[in-house]
Amino acid sequence: MKKRVLAGVLALIMGVSMAACGEEKKPEPSETKEEASLDAQIEDVEEEEEVPEETIAEEPEVVSDTAPAGMSLNNLSGTWVDETVAEYRPFACMIENGEGDLPFWGLSKADIVYEAPAESDITRIMGLWQDWPSIEKIGTVRSARTYFAAWSKEYDALFGHFGCSIFAIPMLRTIDDMDGIAVDMGSATDEAKQKQSPYLEDTMFFRDPNRSSVHSVYTSGELIQKTIDKYPDHYRQMAKDGIGARFDFAPASTPVDLTADPNVKDCVVVAPGGYTDKKPYYIYDEATKLYKRYQKGAPHMDEQYGEQLTAKNIIIQNVDWELYKGVDADYDSHNYKNIKTTGNGDGWFITEGKAIPIMWSKPGADTDGEPTVFLDMSGKGIQVNPGTTWINVVLNENKEKTGVYESEAAFSAN
Repeated sequence: MKKRVLAGVLALIMGVSMAACGEEKKPEPSETKEEASLDAQIEDVEEEEEVPEETIAEEPEVVSDTAPAGMSLNNLSGTWVDETVAEYRPFACMIENGEGDLPFWGLSKADIVYEAPAESDITRIMGLWQDWPSIEKIGTVRSARTYFAAWSKEYDALFGHFGCSIFAIPMLRTIDDMDGIAVDMGSATDEAKQKQSPYLEDTMFFRDPNRSSVHSVYTSGELIQKTIDKYPDHYRQMAKDGIGARFDFAPASTPVDLTADPNVKDCVVVAPGGYTDKKPYYIYDEATKLYKRYQKGAPHMDEQYGEQLTAKNIIIQNVDWELYKGVDADYDSHNYKNIKTTGNGDGWFITEGKAIPIMWSKPGADTDGEPTVFLDMSGKGIQVNPGTTWINVVLNENKEKTGVYESEAAFSAN
């Protein structure tokens, strides 16, 4: 960041010389678009002084408790969004965290992010956006798994992906599926015919020719809207009546304070258990009140917006699972996981530098679309802070490996 000192101009008035004082010019707010350029400035600069970046204190985002004009509550984040966009269905999209899929595009603007193990120890990610029309690039888009489709249904979301495992097809038949490949859901039943996704590769997705085929697929808010407009009988744009806020959001003026919980722990660093491929972790930034995400020891970045991924809230959800078996040798060899999204379990809730153990519950079947409920250990529903929430799903066999550390030194010593 640079500070520009504008030279004063000497003026002569009635023979008396007066020097105009140099005036410090405040930096312009950074642009949010990838290719945005600085506005032209009138410059008469004698010198430029470098200001060390570490001396510039980051300020936390200020969120008002009162809706600005023309804005309504974002049901996913508890912040404010355009009142028309607030009535849209969210858009959910599959993104893999494999080496060939990095970096991410558009995920820093997601309101809720799910991350769960997929094949081997590679995790797969699903972002949910309320203001999806404003997102210029999301990707790379990958194939669907049953459990991600089930979580998307909790939000009445449009579900974008590029292909799927055969095991996900029954679940995909129950949602508004936006598939770039249009995997055959079977033509024997009326249900399958009705829920079959159109072939959307040329409508809703585009490719980066400089990347390998499987890691080259993207979408955007503009293309999502184009798809809805092209298939209005297939994709409903507006949310169902009665869909409310996903969480109990605390007022921005009085953030959640977990210190009164008898089980509270200081949490400067959290590392989900069993995520051994990219070894992601989050470090709490006291200045911004956000958890910054890292992978393999480096900041985890959003290439589209040039921002590090952050979370206001983190939920660790411990789950049961098994391997899908018995279809054929090809599918069995992929070791597809069947993660259980229903029933009960435990985990952690982390925000504002603190962590508490929690319980979760989801009744019925995946296809019911009932939301998962998160409770503190006394059985009371948790309250979360407005902002982005990451939900990291941990296999029960790895839950003891989840690290909740009181300091960076304690994390490094582990």
